[in-house]
Amino acid sequence: MAREKTREPGRHCGRTDRSDLEKIRSRMLCDLYDPQADPSACLANLRADGSFKSIDYDTQKKDIWHPIRHLNAILRMQSAAYTPGNPFYRNGELLAGIARAIEFWVERDFVCTWNGWWNGLGVGPKIADILLFPNDGVPAEQRARLTEKLFQITSFQDSKRRSVKQRAINQTGGNLTDQVNHSLKYAVIVNDGAKIQFLRRLMENELRPFPNSGFFTHRWDAEGIKADMSFHQHFELLYLGGYGEVFCDGMNRFIRYTAGTQYALSDKSLAFYQDFLLDGMQYAMRGKYRDINASGRGIVRENELVGICGQVFEGCEVLLGCDRNLPREDEMRALLETRGENGDTGAGGHRYFWDSDYQVYNDRNYMASVRAASTRTRNSEALNGENVWGHYLGAGATMYYVKGDEYFNILPLWDWNRIPGTTAVQGYLPYGDDRTYSRMGRTSFVGGVSDGKVGMSCLQYRDNGVRAKKAWFMTEDGVMCLGTDISASKKGDLYTTLNQNLLRGGIVYSISGTVTQTAEMQQTATFDWIYNNGIGYITDAPLTVNAGERTGDWKTVSERVDSRRHADAVFELGLSHGEKPNDAGYEYFVMMNTTPEKLRHYRETPVVTVLSNNAECQAIYDAGSGNVMAVFWHAGKLKLPGGETLRAGGGCTLLCRRTDAGFEIRANKPRQNGGSLKISVGKKSTKIKFSRGMYAGREQRTIL
Repeated sequence: MAREKTREPGRHCGRTDRSDLEKIRSRMLCDLYDPQADPSACLANLRADGSFKSIDYDTQKKDIWHPIRHLNAILRMQSAAYTPGNPFYRNGELLAGIARAIEFWVERDFVCTWNGWWNGLGVGPKIADILLFPNDGVPAEQRARLTEKLFQITSFQDSKRRSVKQRAINQTGGNLTDQVNHSLKYAVIVNDGAKIQFLRRLMENELRPFPNSGFFTHRWDAEGIKADMSFHQHFELLYLGGYGEVFCDGMNRFIRYTAGTQYALSDKSLAFYQDFLLDGMQYAMRGKYRDINASGRGIVRENELVGICGQVFEGCEVLLGCDRNLPREDEMRALLETRGENGDTGAGGHRYFWDSDYQVYNDRNYMASVRAASTRTRNSEALNGENVWGHYLGAGATMYYVKGDEYFNILPLWDWNRIPGTTAVQGYLPYGDDRTYSRMGRTSFVGGVSDGKVGMSCLQYRDNGVRAKKAWFMTEDGVMCLGTDISASKKGDLYTTLNQNLLRGGIVYSISGTVTQTAEMQQTATFDWIYNNGIGYITDAPLTVNAGERTGDWKTVSERVDSRRHADAVFELGLSHGEKPNDAGYEYFVMMNTTPEKLRHYRETPVVTVLSNNAECQAIYDAGSGNVMAVFWHAGKLKLPGGETLRAGGGCTLLCRRTDAGFEIRANKPRQNGGSLKISVGKKSTKIKFSRGMYAGREQRTIL
């Protein structure tokens, strides 16, 4: 079917175009029509008073707010009653049942006392959809009361905090776009085009970078899209998965509903949204799965690691359907063709999101991510009884993906004291609750650098009785992980976890050249290499393998659900530093999308080698790309593979590559405190200047 041609919206409309309103209404109703909807079960459950026998109306149960199911049942009945071609189309018994069910809801006006989200963003979209239908047989007084109820929870009635300067209403980010869409439906229901113009201004305001909190703006103003194309919700909390998806869902619907009308978003706003999808959202997905590191407390919900891809795909389709000649349309088409769950070819390389302390490599070969909270960002989220054991998720958590399902539904089976990539004292795992859900990182020296293809990040870790300097270098073949200057003051074994993912297929390992294959194992040994599920591990340090069947309970990670057992096979790999070590360290390489034979060959002839791993500098050389990547913890020097000496005048991360024009340098200051940085290679030197503000964390490029 030919796409509907759109026009650039009129920016100062003096009157409401009724044809535009009807066009939007028609699109909304098309989303609700269902020719196959069968309301028989709802009718069988419907009581004379309009309630449903199968629904528990107890408002205090916290697994879900149960009364919302009443509105869902009404919508199922309406979808059948008002869809042309449905066997129940305008069925008299069904219409009468809908009227009774609406009356039951209006008269009781259910309220959730334990989570106010349900009273607004929870019921708002449902009530809006219900009111879009003709509702034959529903008294005008009840329709009016329901309409007034909807109005009270729209953006038109939203208050504004006195400290908020960046927005016209209280809501931010994903909550705002979610609210705008049922507010848009309200405006259509009451035929008020001026209200839609107001909503358009709200949506266009969201399509820009929001400054960081603290010195630059109030914490509420900091929520939304960031300058690096990451996304924050609940203050300084990275949230591409979850609230970022909600944001995209609301934006996608608004764009689709208003396309080709006077209420459509501007080209500038649509182009920025395009950038957010391509340079932000798509980096946090592999196939149909979302990255644990880019998500909030929802990771502990069963099956909830499926996500992001649907909203990114829909966003690209909606933008292409606008026919507005956006600058990156070819990239969106390529994304739709290459990033499906059956053969994801990746986002195109490496990015370091400086506003979120989040590093991602996402290309054809594999995906990997690191999350390391700083004094600028929040560690993790434990809220409403969810993700109560996620204390270490901001402590350098490192996730590895080939297909994307490596951690799917693993969380009730995890040893949360051994989150991949973290260095933690065993036996010390604080419990998270509503008072601690937004705990900040403890150090400012957290940063990274990228050339778009490869890159690295670092974390100066000082928390939970542990001190460490950690760095992750992401290359085409895999991830080199370095740790140095590691100490602990608490009793208990200090342990670095390499991975803890699903055990799939056999385990293959080599010790002193002898290769063995096994289905399960519990062993500590010095391996030449070890392999499982497309991922290999190489280190000279003794490793502990704990791999086999585990059982767990979803209630241990989410208090909101009833006890429910879960079982699967888990592959856990780590190394011990002993109790209260001083100046410990580690070096290990995680080879991605590999085979045992490739691992054997790589062990003999490595492409990535370590140049330095001490308290002054951690650095590697990647012979494949010719890159030297390094973190200088303070001013220092490093001998390059060609014999030249690289000097840094202060703490920084940098990427150095020899070119025909000289040495290409990309550098960054993890503390994001502006100023300049002196860099020299041999006798050549330069000063690199860094800004402050929203772009303080972006790397700078120079040629020496």
